[in-house]
Amino acid sequence: MTDVQSIDAKIDAKDAVDRVDTRLILDVLVERGRCQRDDVVFEFLVDGARQVESLTYGQLDERVRAVAGEIVQRDLAGQRVVLLAPPGLEFISGFFGILRAGAVAVPTYPPTSARRQSLWARLRAVIADCRPEAILTSSELQSSLSALLPDRSDGQPIPLVATDALARAQSTELPALPAADDIACIQYTSGSTTESSGDESDRYAARGVVLTHGNLAANTSLIQAALGSSEQSRGVIWLPPYHDMGLIGGILQPLYCGFPVTLMSPAAFIQKPIRWLETIARVGGTISAAPCSAYEMCVERTTPAQREGLDLSTWAVACNGAEPIDAGTVERFIEAFAPCGFRAEAMFPCYGLAEATLMVTGSERQSSPVVRSSAIESANQLVGSGRVQAPFARDTVFVVDSDRRYPVPDREEGEIWVRGPHVAKGYWNRPDLTETSFVPGLDGVGPGPWLRTGDLGFVDDGELFVTGRTKDVIIVRGVNHAAADLERTATGGHEAVARFGVAAFETDVDGRSGPVIVAELKRDRRDADPDEVIRGIRRAVSDEHEIALRVVALVRPGALPRTPSGKLQRAVCREGLRAGDLETIEIWHGTSEGEPDEGAASKRIDEAVPRTVEQIEHWLVARMAGLLKVSMDEIEPGEPFARYGLESIDAAELAIAIVDRWTLELPPTVFWDYPSVGELARFIAEQAAPQANEPSSEPAPTGAEPV
Repeated sequence: MTDVQSIDAKIDAKDAVDRVDTRLILDVLVERGRCQRDDVVFEFLVDGARQVESLTYGQLDERVRAVAGEIVQRDLAGQRVVLLAPPGLEFISGFFGILRAGAVAVPTYPPTSARRQSLWARLRAVIADCRPEAILTSSELQSSLSALLPDRSDGQPIPLVATDALARAQSTELPALPAADDIACIQYTSGSTTESSGDESDRYAARGVVLTHGNLAANTSLIQAALGSSEQSRGVIWLPPYHDMGLIGGILQPLYCGFPVTLMSPAAFIQKPIRWLETIARVGGTISAAPCSAYEMCVERTTPAQREGLDLSTWAVACNGAEPIDAGTVERFIEAFAPCGFRAEAMFPCYGLAEATLMVTGSERQSSPVVRSSAIESANQLVGSGRVQAPFARDTVFVVDSDRRYPVPDREEGEIWVRGPHVAKGYWNRPDLTETSFVPGLDGVGPGPWLRTGDLGFVDDGELFVTGRTKDVIIVRGVNHAAADLERTATGGHEAVARFGVAAFETDVDGRSGPVIVAELKRDRRDADPDEVIRGIRRAVSDEHEIALRVVALVRPGALPRTPSGKLQRAVCREGLRAGDLETIEIWHGTSEGEPDEGAASKRIDEAVPRTVEQIEHWLVARMAGLLKVSMDEIEPGEPFARYGLESIDAAELAIAIVDRWTLELPPTVFWDYPSVGELARFIAEQAAPQANEPSSEPAPTGAEPV
């Protein structure tokens, strides 16, 4: 097929739009609240395992009306309302309540401590950008937020509304349901932009994606067609609800299609990945989703004993997206869980982004993932992210030479461009960025608006392969190298390097610019010789890409910064390395010419495992200070953890670090049973002493429960 025929075929396929269900989300919500009042739609695992809270359509309708009534009484229709609530049923009620009132929902992460500088900086940037007229939150967070939030532009405090304290019965007359072109929500992306001032509050350049009710309906309908969702489906989702994958895929999709979904917090998954799989097995889940790194976590952090008896035979669609998909991870996951009934055909690679609401392409259902080893020189071994044909052809996905603004031939890399009814209207309050990212036309194809995704990829035999980000391209001597390619190569440089534990970027270190690799060690290979690991990484990158690395840094397992859904944050990692905030095991520096400097000093952390209570206290204080981004002087061993606002995801990371450091089994209630650094240190010292064949520095308490 010629290029022109291919283009015509894609444009002809756009008539699929006319066959798509165009009901708006709120139309469906009202209808199901009236006709399916007793059917359960949302379940939330409070403890991440079996303690369940649930909502029927009728209960959801009542809660939504209560929230909407409060917003209407405050005359906030058409205004921005920030939603600051932890994952759970109150978040869901709050989100739909804002929409039902005709207001604009702005979901964002709820920082629970004034000391969490990065989260507070991000929240302040969002508030400054969208200028909300109210904030919905919980009673638990309301008191701590009220004294810390910035005022409105008129000098008045932003009103705080605790949704869980609202009366369920509301007599307030609600407005007519919004139209397709009305703004539904603003999604603020997880990326951050570091400014030159050095002030933490300036590190986040807010970039809110404006989505209409029509955008939500179009993409939810597209996902339904791609996944084959129906009322017989059953969802299981742990992704954060503040962004596209968790919000659109985990909350809107089940309600739109009429199937129940079991939700859990990201922290529950991160602490114990087996919980996700156990929940799918227990409830008979048919649809779930996660980034590729989460599937790798399931392979690495579950044991054969845990997998025994696990029944995943009902799992029909395992969406795999949000980052380039690694063929090795897909193969390992299928191999590890095939004995549990997981079928290769269930793996559903897909591609999307917030600017397109969520999904752009997806695989053919019940077909094995498509792998290409050498479609283009830089691709290594990639898994396809779906077909550029119906039902996705209506979106008109092209790979484009951005300089010439013309589609490139198959198997040639370029920028991915998208158009369709689910493409956002632009960025809130950012006309400059909107103009450059949402362009009116594409030569040789037709009018837009076209979304320039910023993602690189190529098409091979109708399959889209995503290779990386345009902003993550590293230029060495005039040659472009994708960060994802260098990361894959570095991962294979030594067996001790953790999969999805490598960050590649270009930065100025010690006054010299060049390519940098930061690599995590595997949890079971922390005793590997750092010099040998670094040599392996340097050799692999040199052999494969013919470039010399400027810096190689090794860090402990789990030390690289990630989003709550597990996506690597290269920009944050780069700034952490430059600022000296990363807890490195060893750093190797090359010369300015890129050749190795064998005399360069290395920085190595003392590898001795703390044993005495005092040593363990010091280690715990250092860990907490790093998690909370505060000085160690601010952590008092005798103060309760609750004083410092230790979030669940931070507690999970701290628990994982303790398990890795001392090879202990921790009870789920460890932070309640031992609620301060001092008490926890004494517990660890007691439990670790027998393994080390050393006497504990503290007398063992009587009647201690075994862990």
